[in-house]
Amino acid sequence: MDRTFRPRKSLLVEGVLCAAVFVVAILGYGSLLIIEDRAPALGWLGIVLFGTMLILSIAMIVTYFRTSVTVKGDTFRIQTLFRDIDIWSPEITGLEWKWTQKVRLSTIAQKVTIELKQFDIADRLEIIRACRRLAPPASQTSWNEFCHLVALPLREGREPRRPSTVENHPLSLPERSRVFVSRRRYDYFFGTLFFTGLVGAAIVWFRIADPRAFAIPFVVVMLWLFLRFSTPKEGQWIARWTATKESKLSGLVHLALPVMFVPVLICAWLGINGMIFMWLGILVMLGLFAFYMPHIIRREKEQRALNTAEASLSAKRWEAEESLA
Repeated sequence: MDRTFRPRKSLLVEGVLCAAVFVVAILGYGSLLIIEDRAPALGWLGIVLFGTMLILSIAMIVTYFRTSVTVKGDTFRIQTLFRDIDIWSPEITGLEWKWTQKVRLSTIAQKVTIELKQFDIADRLEIIRACRRLAPPASQTSWNEFCHLVALPLREGREPRRPSTVENHPLSLPERSRVFVSRRRYDYFFGTLFFTGLVGAAIVWFRIADPRAFAIPFVVVMLWLFLRFSTPKEGQWIARWTATKESKLSGLVHLALPVMFVPVLICAWLGINGMIFMWLGILVMLGLFAFYMPHIIRREKEQRALNTAEASLSAKRWEAEESLA
């Protein structure tokens, strides 16, 4: 195989969108330093925080252009943000397969990690096959677990998962427990939400003269763009948040604070201190979390044991089907 693999374009889109958001945030907090009667400490805190995140976003953009994995004959050439390494496969002394979708190659003189998440699914599979084929079998560790959790699901069109996570592929669920999402669906939903948020922010602004309400439609736009460009053009099936008991509890935990934020805004509009609703939301969230945790811990132990038992079978399936390809 003579081929070069480069990161997926969505990595560049994510980096550019995040950088744009953080630039706007820095400008907003920077305005606190020049507007009278504003808190300079808060302004500097925001600049430092979002400035750091802006640097990380720029690093993501540079990573997109810098990173590549080239397989030429029996040689790997791996370029990362800070490294450029050539590895001859017979010199590999260790190849560690990590369920976090990382492949760590080692020789006597050097080590390098390939971040599979940076690549499209088809390219991830080709990189996995090249590493599996070229690295000495004795050097490879944790392959069975990696195959069961990452390699086999990728090849079969399923999502990779953590060792403690129950597989919940949308197509394996009843139709009532899944929904087909597309970019157009997000456009309709977030377009309506943006217009509603804009009207609400204008009402709050005119009622209490607080322009911070316009942060809501701004956040909606950022979330809209992120979800839109992270969704394939052809759309995809996803599990509803009510599909399982775990997802229901998790959804309620995440909804507790946003739901309580609405009465807080209403109270602010009426000139009433509504922080009691915010604290109530925090208490509800903590209560749901406390109820949720014992179930999660028990289920994770059971799933880890099940994965250990099934890992060797998944590795055999991989090898059998690869030999026929």
